[in-house]
Amino acid sequence: TRLVNLCRALKANGYLSGVGGLNYIDRDEFERFYIELKFQNFTSPVYPSPNFVPDLSVLDLLMNAGPDSRKYFL
Repeated sequence: TRLVNLCRALKANGYLSGVGGLNYIDRDEFERFYIELKFQNFTSPVYPSPNFVPDLSVLDLLMNAGPDSRKYFL
């Protein structure tokens, strides 16, 4: 697949995908080329904001939480 070819071209030994990749990634092909495949199930943190919208850029967090932004990364 294209993902495996891209990883091979970049000499990558691993690939991190969102859980949506479970629907289309051929795991056997990654194994065949010894490319470690991991799936991440990310959930956006909720932080104080007058009109909070999930899944925005980290810039939104920085603008709304300022120096307290750091605690949302742990």
